[in-house]
Amino acid sequence: MPGRAAALLLVAVAGIPFDEAQILWAPSWEEARKEASTRRVPILVAFLKDGEAGSVDVWDTTFQDPTIVAYLNEVAVPLPAHTAAADAGHSPESFVDPRTGKTTDRCSVYKVITCPDHNSIHSEALTFLRVKETPKCFVLGPDGKPLSGTGEVKGTKPKDLLLALRAAQRSLGKPLSRTIYRRARDKLARGRAHFEAEEFAPAIRALQGLMKDRKAPDEFRKESEQLLAEVNAAGIDRVVKAQSVLGENPKEGRRLLRELRATFRGLEAAGVAKRALIEAGKQHPGKGGKK
Repeated sequence: MPGRAAALLLVAVAGIPFDEAQILWAPSWEEARKEASTRRVPILVAFLKDGEAGSVDVWDTTFQDPTIVAYLNEVAVPLPAHTAAADAGHSPESFVDPRTGKTTDRCSVYKVITCPDHNSIHSEALTFLRVKETPKCFVLGPDGKPLSGTGEVKGTKPKDLLLALRAAQRSLGKPLSRTIYRRARDKLARGRAHFEAEEFAPAIRALQGLMKDRKAPDEFRKESEQLLAEVNAAGIDRVVKAQSVLGENPKEGRRLLRELRATFRGLEAAGVAKRALIEAGKQHPGKGGKK
């Protein structure tokens, strides 16, 4: 069992300050299955309940253990199937995202997800996992199904989880680092967000950066390629519109085409804009300045 030094190393590799280290719980079954399948790691489902002594003990000990925190963050996808007891419960709390400055609600227990997230995870888990009492943990394969037996972990101590997770990982092979996975996922998300906001230059930079990342999972690189094709199509559409301006205002039309050539540099749309500029120079010589 890895000691405190190993835990500190794993936390450092994940980029999490040790004094702020916490388990990076997945927000949904869909996200958990996708990440686990891509990274080739098991899913850990933890059934806990507010106001229950056993659950409180597991939360205060097992899930605060630095070895468990580091291990779950690097070689597993943890899912909280958490529900509230009839006479007890926790409330959301406001959280300011340091990257955006925006205030959002987060679960006061799990921090990185919302209360509706863990309630939904709990509801779906009960449709195929038999849980007579809590606390209870299950180790599942990337598809969300037990790798052997029921998947139930015999105990909730740190050593119990580590033994079950290591056994599962041995059957899955070498895992992909969460750091690499999340870096690729975030690049794709940034590229998509810029594209949807019609901020094409930063979208292209993010997506092309992902395409060049040889460590990135193939599925993310394929999604990036597909999204770049959509960006390119949007660029060509704008070139066509800019060409329609040339007849009435050659100077403005050329300005738009030069701007589009720069914005979509590296894509086919930039070449289309360049050819349109050359053609405009032939049709409107001396009008509108440089090509």
